[in-house]
Amino acid sequence: MGFKAIYVDSITSAASTSGGTNDFSTVGWNNIYVQVGTMSTAAAITIQNSIDNGTTYYNVFSTQGNTSTVANNLFTIASSVGTNGGVVPIPEGLTKIRFVATGTVTNGVLFKVICSN
Repeated sequence: MGFKAIYVDSITSAASTSGGTNDFSTVGWNNIYVQVGTMSTAAAITIQNSIDNGTTYYNVFSTQGNTSTVANNLFTIASSVGTNGGVVPIPEGLTKIRFVATGTVTNGVLFKVICSN
């Protein structure tokens, strides 16, 4: 197994947006996953990316493949992942990301972004 790194971020209690990860763009990671800690709020999580070190964030979209019409869908981590805790692959090529819940989070939630080559 190649080099790996773990970046930690969280949404605090009564908030809906995380603070943002450290900039992990210096290494061209082949595999990026996010481990979502359990949370008591049933909220879906979206990812936003920043290329200006956290000044401006933009929603991350994924391309819907194998359809007659090309579509881009907001990249969303289902609420069931946060309810039970789990690991989800996320798009590579992102730089500094933050997590946004569809509602305010009770008791907070921890995210570990796991990168490897």
